[in-house]
Amino acid sequence: MLYKLGRRPRARNHWFPHYSAILAGAVRPFVPPSVDYTADLPADLGMMLNDRYGDCAEAGWYHAEQVFTANAQGAIVTAPDPIVQQFYSEVTGFNPNAPLVDGENPTDQGTALQDLLAYLVKTGAPMADGTRRKILGAYEVDPRNTADLNQATYEGGVLYLGFNVPQYLMDGLTAPGSVWDMNPAGNSAIVGGHCVTSAKFDAKGNRGIITWGSDDYTATPAFFAQYFDEAYVVVTQDWVEKTGKTPGGLSLDEMQSQMAAAFKAAA
Repeated sequence: MLYKLGRRPRARNHWFPHYSAILAGAVRPFVPPSVDYTADLPADLGMMLNDRYGDCAEAGWYHAEQVFTANAQGAIVTAPDPIVQQFYSEVTGFNPNAPLVDGENPTDQGTALQDLLAYLVKTGAPMADGTRRKILGAYEVDPRNTADLNQATYEGGVLYLGFNVPQYLMDGLTAPGSVWDMNPAGNSAIVGGHCVTSAKFDAKGNRGIITWGSDDYTATPAFFAQYFDEAYVVVTQDWVEKTGKTPGGLSLDEMQSQMAAAFKAAA
């Protein structure tokens, strides 16, 4: 089995809204010490082409969709590989039929996460039934702030994450069931970036990770603090309708007004 990466270097767009801004001065709600929105997911979520291409960001989004639909719609929706490939092509210009250069597809360059999130707000992801799945918005969360990460997971259902991958992870921690922790004896050279999602955390600070077709990965607090540098909470209509939760308790009107201003600046 091949395990590919594909997150492009982290963007720092000034217009992207921040979760900390909407929490400033607000009274925090009760957040349980542990949350798990993955209980209804099957063991095999589908690799979604991330064993062939650097489409981890697109695969990560469709894995997030599995969490949203399983929890908010009562029936999991899994995108077939041609739809995932279409989304990768739309967001990045990937051409699966491009002539190879030194054995590699020169258009398979991965995805910047903020580009994909902006595309989800403006255009939406293609779905197998011919519809488009848009999001209401997304907020950047400080990956160093555990309280914000936990609250964002509880409120939004899914964290959309990016991290820098050390070689020792690729050497032996790619299979489901792996626990990603610090390894002073391992090769810590960074070999690329990867996008994953998380819909689970426990009282010890471990975060469940969804990637490469499985929700059975775990990142320890030390590993997360060292290697993760991007985190977003994504807001979908069905999640808000089902749970009544929004980031920071904002009303839909307040949130949509913020998103309209932010993503207009992205144009």
